[in-house]
Amino acid sequence: MEYQGGCQCGQARFEVCGEPQHVSICHCSDCRRSAGAPFVSWAAFAAADFKSSGEISSYNSSGRAFRHFCAVCGTGLFYVNEEYLPGLVDIQTCTLDDPEALVPQSHVQTAERLHWTSLMEELPKFERFPLAKRFSVSRLSERLFLAVIQPVSRPCPLRNRFSPATVILLASHRYSRRTAYQAP
Repeated sequence: MEYQGGCQCGQARFEVCGEPQHVSICHCSDCRRSAGAPFVSWAAFAAADFKSSGEISSYNSSGRAFRHFCAVCGTGLFYVNEEYLPGLVDIQTCTLDDPEALVPQSHVQTAERLHWTSLMEELPKFERFPLAKRFSVSRLSERLFLAVIQPVSRPCPLRNRFSPATVILLASHRYSRRTAYQAP
Protein backbone atom coordinates (compact mmCIF):
# COMPACT_ATOMS: atom_id res chain seq x y z
CA MET A 1 0.00 0.00 0.00
CA GLU A 2 1.19 3.56 -0.66
CA TYR A 3 0.34 6.55 1.51
CA GLN A 4 1.01 10.21 0.84
CA GLY A 5 0.65 13.28 2.98
CA GLY A 6 1.98 16.67 3.85
CA CYS A 7 1.67 19.88 5.77
CA GLN A 8 -1.08 22.48 5.90
CA CYS A 9 0.56 24.91 3.44
CA GLY A 10 1.69 22.23 0.95
CA GLN A 11 5.43 23.04 1.08
CA ALA A 12 6.38 19.74 2.78
CA ARG A 13 5.28 16.36 1.42
CA PHE A 14 6.01 12.72 2.14
CA GLU A 15 5.18 9.29 0.82
CA VAL A 16 5.59 5.83 2.25
CA CYS A 17 5.04 2.31 0.90
CA GLY A 18 4.09 -0.85 2.76
CA GLU A 19 2.07 -1.54 5.85
CA PRO A 20 2.63 0.18 9.16
CA GLN A 21 4.22 -1.79 11.98
CA HIS A 22 1.78 -0.17 14.38
CA VAL A 23 -0.79 2.61 14.47
CA SER A 24 -1.36 4.08 17.90
CA ILE A 25 -2.52 7.13 19.80
CA CYS A 26 0.20 8.58 22.01
CA HIS A 27 -0.68 10.42 25.24
CA CYS A 28 2.86 11.44 26.29
CA SER A 29 3.53 15.01 27.35
CA ASP A 30 6.14 15.50 24.58
CA CYS A 31 3.58 14.68 21.88
CA ARG A 32 0.94 16.82 23.55
CA ARG A 33 3.26 19.82 23.76
CA SER A 34 4.61 19.53 20.22
CA ALA A 35 1.13 19.14 18.72
CA GLY A 36 -0.76 21.41 21.10
CA ALA A 37 -3.35 18.64 21.36
CA PRO A 38 -4.48 16.12 24.01
CA PHE A 39 -2.94 13.22 22.02
CA VAL A 40 -1.44 12.38 18.62
CA SER A 41 -2.10 9.43 16.31
CA TRP A 42 1.05 7.84 14.84
CA ALA A 43 1.79 5.15 12.23
CA ALA A 44 5.28 3.58 12.21
CA PHE A 45 6.80 2.55 8.88
CA ALA A 46 10.20 1.20 7.87
CA ALA A 47 12.51 4.18 7.29
CA ALA A 48 13.72 2.61 4.01
CA ASP A 49 10.15 2.88 2.62
CA PHE A 50 9.77 6.58 3.52
CA LYS A 51 10.58 9.64 1.35
CA SER A 52 10.06 13.31 2.15
CA SER A 53 10.45 16.48 0.11
CA GLY A 54 10.10 20.20 0.56
CA GLU A 55 11.03 22.55 3.36
CA ILE A 56 11.28 20.29 6.40
CA SER A 57 13.03 21.21 9.64
CA SER A 58 13.68 19.10 12.70
CA TYR A 59 13.83 19.62 16.42
CA ASN A 60 15.68 17.41 18.90
CA SER A 61 12.89 17.11 21.47
CA SER A 62 14.66 14.69 23.84
CA GLY A 63 17.72 12.46 23.64
CA ARG A 64 17.81 10.88 20.21
CA ALA A 65 14.24 11.91 19.35
CA PHE A 66 13.76 14.20 16.36
CA ARG A 67 10.44 15.76 15.46
CA HIS A 68 10.21 16.86 11.83
CA PHE A 69 7.90 19.65 10.75
CA CYS A 70 7.23 22.01 7.84
CA ALA A 71 9.67 24.94 7.99
CA VAL A 72 7.03 27.25 6.52
CA CYS A 73 3.76 26.54 8.39
CA GLY A 74 5.05 24.49 11.34
CA THR A 75 2.84 21.42 10.83
CA GLY A 76 4.29 18.41 12.67
CA LEU A 77 4.84 15.58 10.19
CA PHE A 78 6.96 12.70 11.48
CA TYR A 79 9.18 11.51 14.31
CA VAL A 80 12.43 9.54 14.35
CA ASN A 81 14.04 8.00 17.43
CA GLU A 82 16.75 5.45 16.66
CA GLU A 83 17.08 4.53 20.34
CA TYR A 84 13.46 3.47 20.93
CA LEU A 85 12.19 2.91 17.38
CA PRO A 86 15.25 1.79 15.38
CA GLY A 87 14.77 1.79 11.62
CA LEU A 88 11.29 3.33 11.85
CA VAL A 89 9.66 6.62 10.95
CA ASP A 90 6.53 7.51 12.92
CA ILE A 91 4.14 9.57 10.79
CA GLN A 92 1.39 11.72 12.28
CA THR A 93 -1.63 10.03 10.69
CA CYS A 94 -3.71 13.21 10.48
CA THR A 95 -1.15 14.62 8.01
CA LEU A 96 -1.97 11.85 5.52
CA ASP A 97 -3.95 12.96 2.47
CA ASP A 98 -6.53 10.43 3.70
CA PRO A 99 -6.34 10.74 7.49
CA GLU A 100 -8.90 7.95 7.92
CA ALA A 101 -6.78 5.42 6.01
CA LEU A 102 -5.03 4.12 9.13
CA VAL A 103 -7.17 3.39 12.17
CA PRO A 104 -5.36 3.38 15.53
CA GLN A 105 -4.97 -0.05 17.11
CA SER A 106 -3.93 1.02 20.61
CA HIS A 107 -3.28 3.82 23.09
CA VAL A 108 0.30 4.24 24.34
CA GLN A 109 1.85 6.24 27.19
CA THR A 110 -1.49 6.18 29.01
CA ALA A 111 0.29 6.85 32.31
CA GLU A 112 0.55 10.45 31.04
CA ARG A 113 -3.00 10.61 29.68
CA LEU A 114 -5.02 13.71 30.57
CA HIS A 115 -7.78 12.54 32.90
CA TRP A 116 -10.54 14.42 31.05
CA THR A 117 -9.92 12.59 27.75
CA SER A 118 -11.91 9.66 29.14
CA LEU A 119 -14.99 11.94 29.24
CA MET A 120 -14.74 13.11 25.62
CA GLU A 121 -17.38 10.76 24.21
CA GLU A 122 -19.91 12.01 26.74
CA LEU A 123 -19.57 15.70 25.86
CA PRO A 124 -22.18 17.46 23.71
CA LYS A 125 -21.45 17.20 19.99
CA PHE A 126 -21.99 19.77 17.24
CA GLU A 127 -21.46 19.08 13.52
CA ARG A 128 -19.94 22.55 13.14
CA PHE A 129 -18.66 25.10 15.65
CA PRO A 130 -21.71 26.63 17.36
CA LEU A 131 -22.25 30.35 16.93
CA ALA A 132 -21.50 32.44 20.01
CA LYS A 133 -25.03 33.78 20.30
CA ARG A 134 -26.52 30.28 20.18
CA PHE A 135 -24.20 28.39 22.50
CA SER A 136 -22.63 28.93 25.84
CA VAL A 137 -21.49 26.29 28.28
CA SER A 138 -23.53 28.08 30.93
CA ARG A 139 -26.80 27.95 29.00
CA LEU A 140 -26.27 24.37 27.89
CA SER A 141 -25.28 23.19 31.36
CA GLU A 142 -28.17 25.01 33.00
CA ARG A 143 -30.71 23.41 30.63
CA LEU A 144 -29.07 20.01 31.06
CA PHE A 145 -28.92 20.41 34.85
CA LEU A 146 -32.58 21.42 35.06
CA ALA A 147 -33.63 18.61 32.71
CA VAL A 148 -31.75 15.94 34.62
CA ILE A 149 -32.93 16.92 38.10
CA GLN A 150 -36.59 16.75 37.08
CA PRO A 151 -38.62 14.09 38.89
CA VAL A 152 -38.11 10.67 37.33
CA SER A 153 -41.83 10.51 36.50
CA ARG A 154 -41.31 13.28 33.91
CA PRO A 155 -39.71 12.23 30.62
CA CYS A 156 -36.17 13.51 30.15
CA PRO A 157 -34.37 12.51 26.93
CA LEU A 158 -31.11 14.01 28.21
CA ARG A 159 -31.05 11.98 31.43
CA ASN A 160 -29.97 8.80 29.63
CA ARG A 161 -27.57 10.47 27.20
CA PHE A 162 -25.01 11.71 29.73
CA SER A 163 -23.22 10.07 32.61
CA PRO A 164 -23.69 11.50 36.12
CA ALA A 165 -20.08 12.76 35.99
CA THR A 166 -20.79 14.75 32.81
CA VAL A 167 -24.00 16.17 34.28
CA ILE A 168 -22.13 17.32 37.37
CA LEU A 169 -19.32 18.76 35.23
CA LEU A 170 -21.71 20.70 33.02
CA ALA A 171 -23.94 21.74 35.89
CA SER A 172 -20.96 23.11 37.78
CA HIS A 173 -20.58 25.74 35.07
CA ARG A 174 -23.97 27.04 36.16
CA TYR A 175 -22.33 28.37 39.31
CA SER A 176 -18.91 29.30 37.94
CA ARG A 177 -18.62 30.94 34.53
CA ARG A 178 -21.54 32.56 32.78
CA THR A 179 -19.68 33.60 29.66
CA ALA A 180 -20.23 32.55 26.08
CA TYR A 181 -17.48 32.03 23.54
CA GLN A 182 -16.98 35.27 21.64
CA ALA A 183 -15.71 34.91 18.09
CA PRO A 184 -12.74 37.16 17.21
